[in-house]
Amino acid sequence: MDHPSMVREKKFEVLITKNEETFKGSIILDIFARPEDKITGQLESTIMSRNSIRMEAKLAGRPLRSHPKLILSAAYDSHTFGFDLQFEKEHQARPSLVISAKYDRITEMNAAMGLIVKTEGGPVVEISAAMKPDYEGDCSGVKISALAHSALTGKYDTYTKLCKPGYVKLYVKKHGQDKAYITRFGLEEIKNLEVSLTEKDVRTQEYKFLALARLRLMSPTVVNIEGKLESEQAYGVWVGTGIIFVKL
Repeated sequence: MDHPSMVREKKFEVLITKNEETFKGSIILDIFARPEDKITGQLESTIMSRNSIRMEAKLAGRPLRSHPKLILSAAYDSHTFGFDLQFEKEHQARPSLVISAKYDRITEMNAAMGLIVKTEGGPVVEISAAMKPDYEGDCSGVKISALAHSALTGKYDTYTKLCKPGYVKLYVKKHGQDKAYITRFGLEEIKNLEVSLTEKDVRTQEYKFLALARLRLMSPTVVNIEGKLESEQAYGVWVGTGIIFVKL
């Protein structure tokens, strides 16, 4: 951009070069009063091998509080995918955030997954999971079992069931505690839409509903809407239940 009233010309440039193995791009944002205040950005992508790639992006400029840098390395084949993501607040500095993940598909319905998140001076989060078919009880679908661990929040056992025709069941239990919490939502049956939260005592195997909302199609013209909420306060336990019939 150029105008007689402007002190100096304003520029925004984009440069791109590529070949079979590399892609390089750069931007220059020169819109400030002094030319030394311009902001530059660079993006470079390199094919390391047939199924792996490395990408690097960074920004620099005096107006910026930091000069961040992002590095992504990824590899894949027909059954496996993995990546490492690294973020640096300043070029050549220690990484502020590192994320590593891997997915390995063993069969069409069986897979293993892993995730590690590291922060500078913060806790490390590790999650490992396995997926397998599930046809037990009222579920016909897949079950994803996972173990999550962090020095900040502790260790948790979880599993998620994805069941037909279209509902999800989530189970969470912290190590060292006797209580587990189960959330269900979706279409458990074609005519039954439900959202619920249940508490389970692992020692006694007893269940207690904490919250429930259910919509049932009783007939082509009648819908049953049911709700329940239980809350334990300092002065006791309050339980509320409501049922509404709606004629269409």
